Amino acid sequence: MRTRGEIKTKLQPMLLAVGTSTYFTTTRIENAIDDAYLAVVSTKPWGDIQKGFVTSTIANQNYYDYPHNCQSESIFKISVDGVSLYQKWNFEDFLREAETNPTSSDKRFSEYGRQLFIYPTPTLNGAGNLIMWGIIQATALTADADLTMFTDWSDVLNEAVLQYAYSDLIQSIDANKSQSAKARGDVIINSEWTKIANRMQRKLKNRVQFIVPDYFYTTSATTNRNIGGFDYFDLLE
Repeated sequence: MRTRGEIKTKLQPMLLAVGTSTYFTTTRIENAIDDAYLAVVSTKPWGDIQKGFVTSTIANQNYYDYPHNCQSESIFKISVDGVSLYQKWNFEDFLREAETNPTSSDKRFSEYGRQLFIYPTPTLNGAGNLIMWGIIQATALTADADLTMFTDWSDVLNEAVLQYAYSDLIQSIDANKSQSAKARGDVIINSEWTKIANRMQRKLKNRVQFIVPDYFYTTSATTNRNIGGFDYFDLLE
C-alpha cells in the first residue's frame, strides 16, 4: 500500500465483515484513515518530520518565537553562528543555572510553551545565524492519490495506519477487535522504529551520547558549582 486510496481499498472489505456499507460510508473511512495517519506519524520522531528552521539572533535577546509548523517543545538541537554544542536543559534548571551561575560558559538552550531560550545571550544582530531543529506537523492526506510519508522508505508502516483506522472505526461495534487492531499497529510501529534506532547506533559518533549528572564535581572559582549540586556537563568539555 502506497496511497490513501490503496489503504481504503484494503480496509473496506475488512469493515464489511463487521458492519454495513451504510454505516461505514466512504467519507467516514477516509476521515478515519486521515486521523490514523496523523496518529501514527505522531508516535515517533521520524526523520521525515525533523526539520531545520533558520532565523537570526537579536542583540541582547535570549528568547525567540517557535517556528511556524514546528510542534511545541520539540526542538532538539540548535546552532548559533555555526556552533551546535548547545545542550538542551529542562526550563526550571535553565532558569536556576542562570541565577546561581550567571558567569557560566556552558552553552545551553531550553523551551517554554512556544518560545526558545538561549544561553549565552547573543550580543549581536545576526543574519540567518540561528538554526533550530524540531519536529514539524505532517502534511495531512486529502486525496486518494496522496502518498504517506512512509511510502518511499518503510511502506509497512502504512499497514499500521490501516490497523489504527480499523481500530477506530469498529470501536463501538467490537471493542476487543478494536484493541487487537491497535495493538497490531503498535507492534509494526515499534518494530520499524527499532530498526531505525539500530541503524542510528551504527553511525559514527565523535561525541558522547548522553549528558550525565556530575555527582562529584569540586568547587572552583571559575564554575561556582558545588558538590552534590547535580549540575550537568559535557564529558568532552
